[in-house]
Amino acid sequence: MTYGTIGNETLTPTTTSVPTSPTTMPPPTAPTTTPTTAPRPAPSTTSTTTTTAPAEPGLETQGFSTDPALRARLAHLFRRAGFGASAARLDIAEQAGYDATVETLLTPGDPAADAIAPPPLTMPPGPIPSGTDERTPLIVWWLQRMAAADTNPLSEKLPWFWHGHLTSALSDVGWPSLMLLQNQLFRTYGWGDFPTLIRQITTDPAMLIYLDLLNSKRTAPNENYARELCELFVLGRTDHTGTQPYTEADVQAAAKALTGWVTDSTRTAILFDPTRWDSTTKTFLGQTGAWGTDDIVRIVTRHPAAARRIPARLWSFFAYPVGSTDPVVAELATTFATELDITKLLRRIFLHPQFQSAAARQGRVKTPVEWVLGALRAIGVTPDASTYGVLRTLLQYPFEPPNVAGWPANGYWVNTVSALDRVRVAQSISRLVTVPAIANAAPADRPAAAAAVLGVEAWSARTASALAAAQAEPQSVLALALVSPEYVLN
Repeated sequence: MTYGTIGNETLTPTTTSVPTSPTTMPPPTAPTTTPTTAPRPAPSTTSTTTTTAPAEPGLETQGFSTDPALRARLAHLFRRAGFGASAARLDIAEQAGYDATVETLLTPGDPAADAIAPPPLTMPPGPIPSGTDERTPLIVWWLQRMAAADTNPLSEKLPWFWHGHLTSALSDVGWPSLMLLQNQLFRTYGWGDFPTLIRQITTDPAMLIYLDLLNSKRTAPNENYARELCELFVLGRTDHTGTQPYTEADVQAAAKALTGWVTDSTRTAILFDPTRWDSTTKTFLGQTGAWGTDDIVRIVTRHPAAARRIPARLWSFFAYPVGSTDPVVAELATTFATELDITKLLRRIFLHPQFQSAAARQGRVKTPVEWVLGALRAIGVTPDASTYGVLRTLLQYPFEPPNVAGWPANGYWVNTVSALDRVRVAQSISRLVTVPAIANAAPADRPAAAAAVLGVEAWSARTASALAAAQAEPQSVLALALVSPEYVLN
């Protein structure tokens, strides 16, 4: 059994399965950390082909900065709003200025990413041909878009956020083509009016299947979507007072109001069948009427708990984890409650002083997708099917969140097992290409070159010492840098 491959590199596990418990360690055949140094990658024991990274702008230069403080702010912005930025992109952003760069990020679309066409996928109801893998091409398509986005990486990062918040899983939906449609929905509606986004996702074909709203009828209303709409998607389990903002009666009322949705024979056109809709009077979140789907969306998205829930979720994703009681959330909620505009909320997040605070710069651990994509972007490698295999090893990949709550954050990705997996993957990544900025530097300058390639502002004394010990080997310098706290912290 193998974990997967990146390029020609095969990752072999030390156990027959990936351990899930933080307290369970595989046999110590992989490099391990010590109290004083970071792990030094072991030399390759297999014959591999190493290529030289293409001479893309930013891969051979550390960039020229007239304002190091501004450059550091921009680098942080691109790490959070995207998957990192090349030195060349930071040069352009520095000339434009911070505020202007934020406005560019808030303009949907990225030419490089948009040039990557989605794979051909079977649409329902026709069966997917036997032996045909449509999952992998879809996952690789999005990974390649994430890696390619340069002018506006937020065009990929924001759909990634919504995918983890308004979740659906391919294993439950069954049709890669429907997951592609949902992905396109996030790209279209994920920027503007929040109620419109919720209205669209409510009757999205993949969501209808995932949370069982499809064919929910007045004689047997299904409560799954109504419950998650309140508990996870919009209101949250508790509000800023510590009180649950909805009741079981609210969930039941919403479930009745949301009945009547079906699909045509293709399972992509959504139809409303009034004969299956519960037209009775219902009370939902304190408001009474013969509510239907549009009414439920209007009421729930304008509830006071929503005004804090959504800013808290976006701030936690782009800055650092917070709850609805945090002062920053209270400040953001004041305007979001009346505007309900996602783009305006993002602008306030990226321009907020706390977004550039020390707490923000060290407040998030890179998830596996962020970590791998950032590394491949930095060294000029295009993701492929092997990247999907590696992400499966690291327990995160697109279109398959673990449950309706999405992927966990921070501490979930920091344990002995995940650290050992990162070491192995970092070794493999370091052997994919020769990175000129590191390899061509004098040995003593290679730690600084690795920092420039990966967008790290500075190394701690401990990491610097470990990198200095490995500076004779460019691949080891890169591998060590990839598992350093300075890079793993997003």
